[in-house]
Amino acid sequence: MIKRKKQKVQEKQDLPVKRILPWQSNERGFLIILVIFALVALLYLFHMFLMEMVFSIILTCATYPMYKWILQKTDNKNISAFCSILIVLICIGLPTVYIIEEIGGTLNHFYNLHHEEISSITPVEINHYMDRLIIHLHLSSEHTSFITSKLHSLASPMFETSKKYALSFMGSAVNNILDFFVFFGICLFIMFFIYKDARFLITSIKIITPLNNYYDALLMTQIAYISAVLTVSVATVAILQGLSFGLLSAIIGQNWLFIGLAVTISAFIPVVGSLIIWLPLAIYLYAHGKVNSAIWVVCWGSIINGLFIDSFMRPIIIRKVYKLFGGGQDKDEFNPISNTLIVILSSMGGVVCFGVVGLFVGPILAAFAITILNVYVLRVKHAEYGRRIKTKSH
Repeated sequence: MIKRKKQKVQEKQDLPVKRILPWQSNERGFLIILVIFALVALLYLFHMFLMEMVFSIILTCATYPMYKWILQKTDNKNISAFCSILIVLICIGLPTVYIIEEIGGTLNHFYNLHHEEISSITPVEINHYMDRLIIHLHLSSEHTSFITSKLHSLASPMFETSKKYALSFMGSAVNNILDFFVFFGICLFIMFFIYKDARFLITSIKIITPLNNYYDALLMTQIAYISAVLTVSVATVAILQGLSFGLLSAIIGQNWLFIGLAVTISAFIPVVGSLIIWLPLAIYLYAHGKVNSAIWVVCWGSIINGLFIDSFMRPIIIRKVYKLFGGGQDKDEFNPISNTLIVILSSMGGVVCFGVVGLFVGPILAAFAITILNVYVLRVKHAEYGRRIKTKSH
């Protein structure tokens, strides 16, 4: 017992002593310069992966309750982070692979079926089809010869340009698919460490920033809330639209899994959404003589998906998700529902500036700006309230 007590005393003596040290002359300014230099260096070093980092933070905020639930069951950060990443991979990666495989298989089948017709297309064949078309216009011989000569002169350049664009499109499609998988893999890798070290990162940010810890926590909490609410609510609406169209596709005898996943992915696009899937599907069915099925698709897409799910269900889902993530508990908390217009406009602006990732990055940047403004207003109110109390006390 005496030896153990001596060991504990020795261990306490070996620990670094906490000292209260006042700032030396120019010490704080020098440290701030070093911190700014370190942040600029890190930004320059990681600027190539900036979008991956932002998207990883958004996904982590949206799935962090799942990670906490797994952590309660396993009591191991590494296992919990790995399981969370595996679930994200299954929910996002596998449907994407299926869609790409299905589209690739359909294009390959179409090419094998019409290989001879495609290979036989030459400028001469194009001129022949143009001549037959011009004959049906019933123009005068003078106009016919003039139009024919012009079209014949343009046939060869148009044919070569079309071949170049087709090859370029195929090459860019393959590159985009590879870029997506690399992007997604890097995001999963970053998410693993964010899950593990979230508390350490938050504590470090609170120490670095000159704000009071209450306002640091308020900023980070609200940005995390809005990121999670935006991601989960949009994903929920997209899944509901995909399930509804999958059900309709099964009823009318189409590939329900492919159409359902395609509608789910397209529902993330603002304004047009799943319209870019169900409208071509309706035209395809109508062209093949399935008029009733085409009418069902149009009515289902415009009424069920457009009005009911997108217009009526979306606000309800956003409120439910916000409550799920802990919003609305404090009177000082900021409700993102009041900024719906800004969120929608920022989604479209984000697509223009950042591409597909901008669907999420744009609203997060808008939410960040709104939250900072709200925190500033709140800080001014608190300072004014403190000044009044101090004045009364004197």
